[in-house]
Amino acid sequence: MYMLPTNSIMLVLILLVPAIAHAHIGIDPREIAVQDQEMQVTVSNHGAEPEYVSVTLSRLQNPGVPLEDEQLQAVSETASPTLYATPFRMTLLPGQSKPITLKPLSEISTEQVYRLDVRPEVANMRTGRSGRVGMVVIKIAHSGIVRQLPRRQHQAMQVLCSADGARILATGNVRHRIEGAAIDGEVLEAFNVYPGTPRTLIGQHITVPGYPACTATPP
Repeated sequence: MYMLPTNSIMLVLILLVPAIAHAHIGIDPREIAVQDQEMQVTVSNHGAEPEYVSVTLSRLQNPGVPLEDEQLQAVSETASPTLYATPFRMTLLPGQSKPITLKPLSEISTEQVYRLDVRPEVANMRTGRSGRVGMVVIKIAHSGIVRQLPRRQHQAMQVLCSADGARILATGNVRHRIEGAAIDGEVLEAFNVYPGTPRTLIGQHITVPGYPACTATPP
């Protein structure tokens, strides 16, 4: 049986291994507050190829929950949006940056939170005439947080003890940041609680700085 030389076998293997192309898109800042004036977020292409980018602004219905539990509603599907982002699409050459403008459309009484997603579009990638067999394209959407704030703001919080721990509510009209809370002696990372979205801490002994401790009572 005829055997390929070793160097030929290696060449075949190399050709069969998929190449990987990454999108190098960045947004700045990652979190921005909008009140009664337009604000801008900058999108940049740090890669060596042109990028075709789509922009989506979605209202976060339950801010402060884990990412996998988030409920989003695209502003484009909202009957009376209070915030708008433009443009919807853009082309970025290598090294180029362009702004996304956030436009408040009406005043609000309670903080609203949005996700601004910037997503490179795979379908519009430039390809060479010869093509690239086995090309694997990795396109990662970049997400920022947009806080639309009321003109008059006040922070307030309430801690309610329950049978299995504690329930924390933001009773003001903007988010409340909590640092140093602990469950059964283990200090949690700082987190935010937003109006309309309570945060539940489950454990035998809950402490929140500045509030009486909660001790769970067995049924």
